[in-house]
Amino acid sequence: MSESFDPLLVELAQRGDSAAMTALVKQVVPFVKARAKSMRVPGLETDDLVQEGLIAFLSAVCSFRPDCGASLRTYAYACINNRLASCLRTQLAKKHSVLNDTCPLDENTSVPGESDPERVAEADEIAEKLIEVYYTGLTDFEREAFRCSFSGMTAAQTAAHLGSGVKAAANAIQRARRKLKNS
Repeated sequence: MSESFDPLLVELAQRGDSAAMTALVKQVVPFVKARAKSMRVPGLETDDLVQEGLIAFLSAVCSFRPDCGASLRTYAYACINNRLASCLRTQLAKKHSVLNDTCPLDENTSVPGESDPERVAEADEIAEKLIEVYYTGLTDFEREAFRCSFSGMTAAQTAAHLGSGVKAAANAIQRARRKLKNS
């Protein structure tokens, strides 16, 4: 993520163009994977952190405003790092202590290089699946609630924006997060 994102791609992605969003996600997957791998905490899988980082990136693209003075690269970097740090804090607070003693059955000890074709294909697959779920797996209500939530609105503000009750908005946000996380 050393280069800036194409402003046209960003604008298209914000308007709902799934191909543009896929292109942006593909650019950021290596960065998210590298950040996730650098954070080792018992009971917290790298793949879970990658998903959280990509969800943070999606929300960063959706809530990004170029008139605020920061580039998308800077804003997305902050959103991704903040989300990963939040996951680490949650894990370290022992909120999921039952999972701390488990270990994955398919732990891979070797880490292929960034230019490895297998890794590139995996990044493409992850990006495509996440985008597909975002655009086709979420209802319009869930997608808009998710966007509002990650742009910093409270559940009450989101509900007012959507013209619904607070509980309905909060439930839609949780459903959207669950669907994206389980993708």
